[in-house]
Order: sequence, then C-alpha cells, then structure tokens
Amino acid sequence: AEILNDTVQVLRRFIVLPAYGTESIPHGFIVLALWVAHTYTCMMVETTPYLSIWSATMRAGKTTVLELLNELARRGWLFSDVTLAALTRKIDRDAPTLLYDEGDAANKELQAELGGIFNAGYKASGQRTVASGPPSNITTVDLNVYCPKAFAGIGSTTLRETLRDRAIPIELRRKKPDERVARNRARTRRQACAPIKAQFEGW
Repeated sequence: AEILNDTVQVLRRFIVLPAYGTESIPHGFIVLALWVAHTYTCMMVETTPYLSIWSATMRAGKTTVLELLNELARRGWLFSDVTLAALTRKIDRDAPTLLYDEGDAANKELQAELGGIFNAGYKASGQRTVASGPPSNITTVDLNVYCPKAFAGIGSTTLRETLRDRAIPIELRRKKPDERVARNRARTRRQACAPIKAQFEGW
C-alpha cells in the first residue's frame, strides 16, 4: 500500500487527470499505480488488461504518462515506430512492458499488422507464427506475444474495438491555468521514479 501511495504521488507531481463526482484523488491515478504493480506480476497470471491513454486534444500529457510508466514499470519499453518482426521478437525475448506512443498516427497497414499481435497478446497463450531460417530452408516458429501493453493517442476510439474491449481507458485533459505540475525533465523524472521502481522490484 505504501508503494502504491508513493506511485500515486509521483504521478500527481507530473500530470493532471480529470476527477469525477466527489473524488479526492482522480481514480485514474489509482488505476495507473495498480497497473504498474501488475507489470511486476503479469507473468504469474493468465491475462493482462491493456491501458488506453487518450485525450480529446493535443498537449494533454499522453507522452508524459508513458514516460513515467517507462520509468516505473517492469522492463518498460517506450516506442512510437517499430517493424513487425522487431516487435514480435522483442516481446518473445524480453516480455517487456510495451508503451506505444502516437498509436493514432501510425499508417493503417502497420496498424493492421500490429493489431494481430495486440489482439493475441492479452493472454499468456498468445502467439504469432513467423518464418525463420535461410531462404533455402525456411521453417516456422511460434513466438509468444504476451506482455503488458499501454497505448496513447488522441481520441477515445484510437484503438480498434477489440482492443478497447481489453483496455482500461485513462482520459487526460490539459491542465488549467491555476494548476501546477513539475517540468517533465528526464533527469527529474528518473530521480523521482527510481526509488519507487526499486521498491516494486524488491516487492
């Protein structure tokens, strides 16, 4: 509980989230903290819930959220462009926490290819079959594509419907003039998150 509270506090230091009703702490912060903890235990369970981080406008903090998750989560891997082959082999080899930025900007052909991995990768048995070996002796190999995944983009319908059904939505908004958050500098962010990540790893 202490680690989760520390996680909520470091997130609130850098970003703002909309509150609903009488919430003293916007529930999105609690969801993000719990999801970070989940990345350290996901290999012990059979499914992983995705995160859909979205906003209606630009400059609402989507990339900042992913950068914070990258510092806090188990084996964080933040990217915005990748080949299908590299992505598949990276997941199979490292089982990272995949943090996909600007998913709404990817071309439709890439989106369709990535969608197959993302659709299968929410459960531990999720696999993708790829070709392997020299042209004269091509074989196939099944690679595991199961790992925690978070997606960020503009609009609540950035993800295809099948992925939205497997994702927890986290809505962002631009901060108001009277709201203050810390500058998202890499060094400041890393120093704030490193002690918490060490606690998660020890846990």
